[in-house]
Amino acid sequence: NISMVLWNILTSSLHSYRVIKDETAKRSVKLSPEEAALHQELFPELSPFDFNLLWRLGRPVEYVDQLMIVVGETPTFVALVLDGYAEIWEREERIRVLRRGALLGEMSYASGHPAAVDVRARGRLVVHEWAQQDLRSLDHIRPAAANAIRDYVSGALAAKARI
Repeated sequence: NISMVLWNILTSSLHSYRVIKDETAKRSVKLSPEEAALHQELFPELSPFDFNLLWRLGRPVEYVDQLMIVVGETPTFVALVLDGYAEIWEREERIRVLRRGALLGEMSYASGHPAAVDVRARGRLVVHEWAQQDLRSLDHIRPAAANAIRDYVSGALAAKARI
């Protein structure tokens, strides 16, 4: 049947076009020197394409001497400390200082529970912040990026549990 043959040729052509387009997009990703350094430092297992997708999903945010996460409230974000530091406070006592590479809000992201501590920026704090719902959507968009952020969150939780 000629219509079936034409249909198969059309669908095969469309699939081939999509595969070629995706591969071209993956190869065309160019990271800035700062992004390339962060890629290698924090997520070396990701391809540049997946790192770029993950990075673009978030945004840089600056805090100055302010309360970022309040005990009893559920943060809507996960933040990666890039510069400066944040303090973790429990019952009016500083219990930990978090610096470059540390995550903020990851416990609530992993558990779905409200924050058990306050998190305060001290001085100028620069973070890369992702909405929790955006990180959850990665499973459907790019599983490799979703696995990388989950692994990073797991590592951060394990490190905090050891302290």
